[in-house]
Amino acid sequence: MALSKTEFVILTATMPNNDTLTDAVDVGSLQLDALVVPATVAAALTFQVSHDGALFQDLYQADGTEVSIQSSTHERSYPVPAELRGWPYCKIRSGTGASPVTQTDFDSSGGPGEFYFVARPTP
Repeated sequence: MALSKTEFVILTATMPNNDTLTDAVDVGSLQLDALVVPATVAAALTFQVSHDGALFQDLYQADGTEVSIQSSTHERSYPVPAELRGWPYCKIRSGTGASPVTQTDFDSSGGPGEFYFVARPTP
């Protein structure tokens, strides 16, 4: 049985202009399925996660590398990395923990960049 559009939830993560990290997204018990990325400076996107919404840590794969997706200077949509699923809070970083990349021009007005998670209730 297919889900109706009303069963999906859009969660917004906002990255201020001249910053490298979004605000925290309260995922709660939702399952993250997709990520819509605004046009940005070409840089990998990595993630921070938290169990309590206060203490955030970089998210790593089992092999010790940061979980990342490649970004583009064009708006793109990606499946959410499997390692991100199950965390109740997350942030998106431009660049890596060791080399964050400041975003300076999301739009011509100098406003923030908005990332959108497409989520749904956990089955």
